[in-house]
Amino acid sequence: MRHTSFRLVLSLFFTFGFSLFILSSCKQTQKGSASIYQRPGPCSGIDDTTILCGSYPVFENRQTNSGRKIDLNIVVIPAVHHNTTRPPLFVIAGGPGSSVTDGYRFYADEDNVYRQERDVVLVDMRGTGGSNPLHCNQLQVTENLGDNFKEMFPANDVRDCFDSLTRENDLTQYNSTSMVMDIEEVREWLEYEKISLLGVSYGGRLAQVYMKMFPQSVMSAMLWSPAPIDYKMPLYHARYAQDSMDKLFADCKTDPACSAAFPRLREEFYELKSRAPFLYKDETDKA
Repeated sequence: MRHTSFRLVLSLFFTFGFSLFILSSCKQTQKGSASIYQRPGPCSGIDDTTILCGSYPVFENRQTNSGRKIDLNIVVIPAVHHNTTRPPLFVIAGGPGSSVTDGYRFYADEDNVYRQERDVVLVDMRGTGGSNPLHCNQLQVTENLGDNFKEMFPANDVRDCFDSLTRENDLTQYNSTSMVMDIEEVREWLEYEKISLLGVSYGGRLAQVYMKMFPQSVMSAMLWSPAPIDYKMPLYHARYAQDSMDKLFADCKTDPACSAAFPRLREEFYELKSRAPFLYKDETDKA
């Protein structure tokens, strides 16, 4: 996806390069009260055969619960020291569009605090990761640095993306309500009575919707920089991106090490942009 300058900065902090999972030759495995399908051997090269990787089919249309089904990509990482009083932790990624299973190695570390006394469950939300991903190269592939400073959602590209995806998918079903219903069905399938939630950014918004729809299923929740439920994406992206850049410049000025290394960070940033004409070169200039 084409990014604003803010997204370019964020990419320096959030870099996950893990492969998606393709499951084959599966067998059913029991772990306490939960069951999931596990392929023979460790998941994607991790020497921990207790980690369970699998998929669970759900109806694409949550209103009718009929017709086409899509597979949700799931990883269950069991607790190092099993404590039955601790509910499993369901981690919900942000984006929207990020794959939570891409970062499973982080949670699979035996020293990771999250899995010490509770299971960690990672479910790629529908349309992301390994759960029937909805991708459009025209919106997600950049050819050079300059592409990151162009319009984030060009109307023609969005229209082409929509047309290509609607040939096989009902895009009206890829929303927060449907995703929350998916999580609840996975919880029931794994036979967990209650769960805890960890939601990051849009995942925090999704956690709020889950708590509203299924309060009886939630023991606790941690919302990490959650997006408000009434937040209309991407209406505020540009403003929040500029606010974040301004705060970054201000923090650097008050930090001794940063201000010493970059005494003119704000000025140098904008000077660099102004000296790079390719960043602003309009496509019509090529004609």
